[in-house]
Amino acid sequence: MIIDDDNDDDYDDDDFDDDDDDDDDDDDDDDGDDGMMMMMMMMMVMVMMMMMMMMMMMMMMMMMMMMMTMHIYFMLL
Repeated sequence: MIIDDDNDDDYDDDDFDDDDDDDDDDDDDDDGDDGMMMMMMMMMVMVMMMMMMMMMMMMMMMMMMMMMTMHIYFMLL
């Protein structure tokens, strides 16, 4: 009976090791998700920067147009 108990214990240890392996796999999956999150964040930042640049360009264009129109207006005066 004692020998059988030892065998059962060994079996349980194997199960425990398998669980550890599964946990490691889960960690790897999480790392993959983190990578995706980083990619998404980078894409979002790039888009935000592009939008900011577009807004700045639009503002500059508007300012230039205003300056030109005012310049012509004063010239007419």
